[in-house]
Amino acid sequence: MEAISTDELDHEDLEKVAQMIRSQDFAFLATQYEEALKKQNADIGFNLFELISEYYYRETLHTHILYSLLDPNGKHDAKDHYLHLFLEFIRSQGAAIEVDDYESAEVEEEQGKIDLLILGKKVISGKRKAIIIENKINCAVDQPRQLPGYLQKLKNRDNGCYKCDAIIYLRLNGDTPPGEHGWLEDEKSDVKSLLTIISAYNNTDNDLRTGWILKCKDLRDVGTSDAKHILGQYGEIIRKLGANIMNEPIMEQFYLKMHDGGNLKTALHLKMMLDELIAYRVKQIIHNFSLNHAPFDELYFWPSNLAVFKLSRGTHNLQMVVQANNENYSLFFWDVNFTGTGENVPEKLLNKIDCFDDYEYENVNRRFQLKKTFAFPGQELELKQHIEMFSEKLGSVLKGDETVLP
Repeated sequence: MEAISTDELDHEDLEKVAQMIRSQDFAFLATQYEEALKKQNADIGFNLFELISEYYYRETLHTHILYSLLDPNGKHDAKDHYLHLFLEFIRSQGAAIEVDDYESAEVEEEQGKIDLLILGKKVISGKRKAIIIENKINCAVDQPRQLPGYLQKLKNRDNGCYKCDAIIYLRLNGDTPPGEHGWLEDEKSDVKSLLTIISAYNNTDNDLRTGWILKCKDLRDVGTSDAKHILGQYGEIIRKLGANIMNEPIMEQFYLKMHDGGNLKTALHLKMMLDELIAYRVKQIIHNFSLNHAPFDELYFWPSNLAVFKLSRGTHNLQMVVQANNENYSLFFWDVNFTGTGENVPEKLLNKIDCFDDYEYENVNRRFQLKKTFAFPGQELELKQHIEMFSEKLGSVLKGDETVLP
């Protein structure tokens, strides 16, 4: 699509933009997107798994972690408590198992390419029960005949002494079934009768994080402090990874809407107008104070989002800068020539006009700026009133005390 400026938009274009803004469908999508971003960008603190993010996308890392937690002989010192909770959890999600059948069970990792196996020791009707766990937390694709192949390997193991009780298919998010490429009809029937799909994170009580990981962490007097710490950190990285992928269904809906008629063109017009709105808001500030910006000597627009109020006295170059951002305004007051040593004149002036407590220090590139934030659009009027008050009081202080700015 050929780029155009907002100057070229006609009344019909503007009306379409207004309709899109008023649309309940788009409003709902925007709300969902905002919530997804909050989860996606959540600060999970000092997290080991985030530090090794290069590795947590690998399927084997999640398999190793799950094995280390499920293994009754693991260094977590929780014996079979974590395994028992896992069995209760998958049973609550539809796996047709009896937890008691897995008393003193063994857990194996990567045997015959099966990610995890839980092997019961009890012999029931001449067979020992077993559970296959296929880990797709890293969203790996299914290999041809993967699950039927695993099921056959288990049936052939140790002269056929095992009976598969359940196949647990762990996804990061969602309940999409495994691919059936190359499956025979009887294999489809066999696998589906045993299959339980579990989401590692879907923001409900039924996901692996809430239904099992956090429950293990909260067990009292069970497991080492290191194990509890690892469970907490692993739960947080699972939440963050899951939140990232939860955004995809929202984008799918948006993608489909962009295929509908002129929605793409209208959305691009809206984006263009939002981009230009920032500069327009700054120009409105400048227009509001263009005829009266005393005691500042100059007021000018610095593309594309700054209104600069400048006051020069001797060796001091004071600036009050209004920066427009998407959702707020930042108001800075600083001395361009201040290097961090000696008297900070802006700080002294703010104290004299009883505004210092309203500001916070922000040392960016050694500027030692004092900053105050105003929300847009809710506090736009408050910003203008603050600039008026600030300018008036600053002017009074400078007239009344010539030594304050030598």
